[in-house]
Amino acid sequence: MVVWLVPFTISLPFFERGALKVDIFAFKTLMMLVSSTVGLWLLSRSVAESDRRPHIAGLFIGMVWLAINWALDFAILLPISDMSVLDYLFSTGLRYLHMPVAGFFMGIAVVRYQQEASQNLNSCTERREVNV
Repeated sequence: MVVWLVPFTISLPFFERGALKVDIFAFKTLMMLVSSTVGLWLLSRSVAESDRRPHIAGLFIGMVWLAINWALDFAILLPISDMSVLDYLFSTGLRYLHMPVAGFFMGIAVVRYQQEASQNLNSCTERREVNV
């Protein structure tokens, strides 16, 4: 829910009586930056702490977030914006498809980081054993 709630809350001051007060492209850019920052930070923490293989966990988390974002948008955003479903999908909804993709690749990045950290730890241990 945080992935949806933070950008939604930040977006509220940019509207007055249902109308956007700033340039649409600047607004959409800001929303993408906010949601990407929040989402990727939460995703990195969630994937690293998961018991599953990181890339599978990331993909699963991304798909759950996609479903939650779409459900909340349909329940809250669409009714207050008077947008048609098709307009919503093309202007906002399809952008959420990056979530499962980002989750999958975040998992791959976590695996690589863990492998490198393990190799660095092993090489440090080997150096200590040689010096002793």
